[in-house]
Amino acid sequence: MTIHRYTPFAFGLHTLCDLKSVSMLSGLLSLLIVSSLLPIVPVRAETQTSSVGSNVSCPVGAEPFGIAFDSSNGYMYVADEGSNAVSVLAAPCNVIDTIILGPVGFPNDFYLVFDQVNGYVYVSEGNPSSVIIIQNTTIIANITRGVSNPSYLAADPVSGRVFVVESNDRIAVIRNTRVVDIIRGVSPSSGPIVYGSATQDMYLAGNSQRNDTWEINIIGTTCTCVTGQFSVKGAVSAMGYDPTIGYLYVTHVHVGADKLGLIEAFNTITDESVGSLTVAHNGPQGVGFDPNDNEIYISMDRQRDVIVMNNLSIVDSIPVAQSPRDLAYSPINHMMYVTLFKNTVQLIS
Repeated sequence: MTIHRYTPFAFGLHTLCDLKSVSMLSGLLSLLIVSSLLPIVPVRAETQTSSVGSNVSCPVGAEPFGIAFDSSNGYMYVADEGSNAVSVLAAPCNVIDTIILGPVGFPNDFYLVFDQVNGYVYVSEGNPSSVIIIQNTTIIANITRGVSNPSYLAADPVSGRVFVVESNDRIAVIRNTRVVDIIRGVSPSSGPIVYGSATQDMYLAGNSQRNDTWEINIIGTTCTCVTGQFSVKGAVSAMGYDPTIGYLYVTHVHVGADKLGLIEAFNTITDESVGSLTVAHNGPQGVGFDPNDNEIYISMDRQRDVIVMNNLSIVDSIPVAQSPRDLAYSPINHMMYVTLFKNTVQLIS
């Protein structure tokens, strides 16, 4: 792949900086300290005697989408778009609380991320524009100032800042309960964003030409600025990261004349393309990482299954009851939690 790295010049409210050497050094250092960044997971008494098999399902609110694991309390948080609420699950599959975010009936897309530095769960709400902050089962803040139509989120586990993608070609940076920075100059029509621990950069999918050509913006967390960019092969539906080898996985729902799904992999340490894998049309919707087996899980919407990959090799395909959406791994029971379209979370292993 060709990565365009930027040299310093004024751009919007920030100075674009060339962090290539810094990223390479931090990538090597982060590989040495990656174990120190892994969350400390509490041992919950209720999970010590449970024996949960594969394909266990639990009901949640309507149309669940985003999902995130909170390592500070062992809970799984599920954004129920149709219910305008967040379901809180204790392992293996017990809904212990439902946090109402607003009145039902407002169309919304909810995304979640857990910040392991402060122990907060951040929920983006596009209508009205706000970022809701949850601690355990309580809403402790609702950020409206400085955010505009927020969508995807990613947390920096080093600084504790949360990067929030907005519809107006910018990223709001939140520390604890307030916006502390704005990053301008990212690609318009921005999509998913993920944190890469091997380089300590953020990776943001975008579509600057507003056509089939998409790119990945590299955002330095040190300077909070765009430091580079490389092209991908089509509209990006999801992204995920394998911190053990520094691979970024980029999925596409349909690419080319045949409109087949595609999964691309990039080595963020060496700035090289690893390759790609063609999958079914209208397939890839979400990406999850299993640190126990070092495997990537990808939800396949129309096919109603989840494929399991090692690098770019499919090692398993697990059927699910409904169209799968987002995924999150629980180190408590070593299972992948998958949100299904109507009102279910399915556990697979």
